[in-house]
Amino acid sequence: MRLVNGDRVGEGRVEVMYNGAWGTVCDDTFGEKEALVVCKSLGYESGEIASFNHFGSGSGLILLDNMQCNGTEESLLECNKGIIGSNDCSHREDVGLSCTGEQAKHIGEMRLVGGDGDHEGRVEIFYWEWGTVCDDNFDAKAATVVCKYFGYKRGHPVSNKYGPGEGRILLDMFECETGDKTLADCGDFYWGLNNCNHSEDAGVRCELEGESSLRLVGGRGDWEGRVEILHDGEWGTICDDEFNLEEAQVVCRSLGFSNGDWRTDAFFGAGEGRIWLDDFNCDGHEEWIEECNSVYWGINNCSHNEDAGVSCYNGDDEDSREDEGYSGSGSGSGYGSGTESDSWP
Repeated sequence: MRLVNGDRVGEGRVEVMYNGAWGTVCDDTFGEKEALVVCKSLGYESGEIASFNHFGSGSGLILLDNMQCNGTEESLLECNKGIIGSNDCSHREDVGLSCTGEQAKHIGEMRLVGGDGDHEGRVEIFYWEWGTVCDDNFDAKAATVVCKYFGYKRGHPVSNKYGPGEGRILLDMFECETGDKTLADCGDFYWGLNNCNHSEDAGVRCELEGESSLRLVGGRGDWEGRVEILHDGEWGTICDDEFNLEEAQVVCRSLGFSNGDWRTDAFFGAGEGRIWLDDFNCDGHEEWIEECNSVYWGINNCSHNEDAGVSCYNGDDEDSREDEGYSGSGSGSGYGSGTESDSWP
């Protein structure tokens, strides 16, 4: 079972998994004993039924209706007296709960351990005890959920830097979305179920005020240049394979501009060190590059003669940069813009 769409951990619309699919529970005959079964099965002491459709309507099957629990069952499925999936309800009758308990209010709390400051460390989460988080599928979205929880704007996943934890590995293979307040809100998972060891404990580094994991190098100002990205403490470049308008817009918006054009063939000169990214795809709406699809760090088939660049601007008027006659600082001449111009403006 799970609670969905609540404002905090421990409350939400009741959903039950049956035959590999999640479904809702009708509020007909759903009373205090049924609420107690749900909350105890999730590790809480007690629970209260929320007002009519308080946590919104679900989708898919309405799995349970007209249950009769005595309060000692371990699951609502043990209470059901009818056929699973048989009901006379609509999703407007989906039941919701608020579970309570002294320890329950701390479930989903997080802390960072082993870093050099409050902004970094091994991620640990509380579920009746403190435990670690496996780095399988622990991506930039998950790292940012963690860092926003601590008041930072953005976070980056870090592997094998803050030491192995102890005790249980509580989370693995979850998927976070924008708006999740804690890792406990992120997708479908089962507390404690994992295929990891503590050498895979996830860590994060949160961006401090004024910091950025992106920079533009080789241009005439902070609005243009070769794109370089910071990963695992090392700056590197981005290959121009598949680097187009959408990717340029994500880079420029993450640097505080509203729009941007792309440059190819080391237009702003060839970089040095690692080529961190290649062949990734953005839809143009992401907040930063790490949210884009097919981001695989350090995997590429490029040379620095293919380093990507951008030229950023605000509004729709790229001519406001007064850049007539500029031809870049490198040997390349690749150019692209949202208006599909064939030459540098």
